[in-house]
Amino acid sequence: MRIDDDPFKRALREALSNLLMHQNYFHHSPSQIIIYNNRVEFRNPGYSLKDPETFNIPGSELRNTLIAPVFYDLGWADTKGTGIKTQILPLEEQGYPKAEWINEEINDRFTAVFPYPVEEVTGQVTGQVTGQAKLDDRIARILKYCQNSRSLKEIMKLLEMKHREHFLDEILNPLLDKKLLRRTIPDKPRSPKQKYITYKINKDLKR
Repeated sequence: MRIDDDPFKRALREALSNLLMHQNYFHHSPSQIIIYNNRVEFRNPGYSLKDPETFNIPGSELRNTLIAPVFYDLGWADTKGTGIKTQILPLEEQGYPKAEWINEEINDRFTAVFPYPVEEVTGQVTGQVTGQAKLDDRIARILKYCQNSRSLKEIMKLLEMKHREHFLDEILNPLLDKKLLRRTIPDKPRSPKQKYITYKINKDLKR
C-alpha cells in the first residue's frame, strides 16, 4: 500500500484485489471495471460467497484458494477477511460517499459501486465558488464531513494531517475566507469549544 494514497484510492485498490481473488473463472463473462461520470463499478462474475450483510465481520469465503494467498503475500490485499471491513466500509466515516453492493446469486454476479467523492458536495456549493470548475477532492471531503459541525482536530484527523499551522494556513483559513466553512462560535475564534460547519447548513442558524 502506498502511504500517499487517500482512503478512496485504497478502497478502490482493495476492490480491484477482491475482483481478481473472488472471480468465478469458469464463468463465460470477464471481470469489468466500468468508469462513469459519477461512480466506478467493479463487476465480477461470481456472486459473493459471504453474505454482504456480514462484511463488517472479519472472515472470508474464498472461491480461489490458490490466488488469494499470492495477493496477501505481495501486499496487494489486506489480511484475509479484513480488507472490506478496514478499507471500504469506513469510507462514509471518512467523509466519502458510502460504497454499495449488488449480490446476484441467480445471475452469478457481484457488483461493488463507488460514487465519486466530489459529486454530492459540488452541487451544494456551486454558487459559492467563483471561477472554479470543480472542487478539489480534499475540499469536497471536508465540506461533506462538516455537514455536521466538527472540531479542528476532527478535520485534521480526517485528512491525516498532523501539522496544525500548515493545516490552518493551507486548508482551514482559505475555506473560511471563501465562506465555504463557518465557525459555530464566530465571536470567539479561539474558543476551545469551537467547531466548523459547511456554509450552506450554517447560514440559516441564528447568531
